[in-house]
Amino acid sequence: MKEENDVIIDPKERNKKKASNFVGILFLVWFFASIIGMIYFAEKEQAYYVIMIFGQYFLVFGSIAFFNCEGKEKLSSIPFILVGLACIIIPFFMLHPEIFNVSINWEAVIPLLMILIFVIAGLALIILPILHKIKLKRNPDEPGDFDENSIVFTTILGILFLIVSLPMLIIILATSQFVL
Repeated sequence: MKEENDVIIDPKERNKKKASNFVGILFLVWFFASIIGMIYFAEKEQAYYVIMIFGQYFLVFGSIAFFNCEGKEKLSSIPFILVGLACIIIPFFMLHPEIFNVSINWEAVIPLLMILIFVIAGLALIILPILHKIKLKRNPDEPGDFDENSIVFTTILGILFLIVSLPMLIIILATSQFVL
């Protein structure tokens, strides 16, 4: 006989909870493995590999968020995917300049490109939720894909991206070390 406090859980909900727990554990294991990898390559003074490991983390979990979200929420994961791709591809350019037979001073251009990717991602994380909120104010009957907490969280992430990247962008532009 069941007591009043017993809760009957739907098997679908139970499976969702198990999957969520699995993804959470995978996230933590991947995070710590990435940190260990970055420390390993940092000790060997191989900064490009540190950046690439950092990028793969953004790419993988941005992709997971993209495929698990629905509707407009997918848009908030795109900047993470772009940052991840940039952090993988740009150091690859630096490690293998012979593949790209172009006469560009990559050592000067790459830092600027990486910082611009972070600036663009930060702006996207700020602008997309604001545009969604404006749309909801114009059409309050339309169901929203973002709740108030996700709008605030995404905007704060965008501000953090800008706080980190804008001073670096200003320093690079002020020193004008990027010559093609």
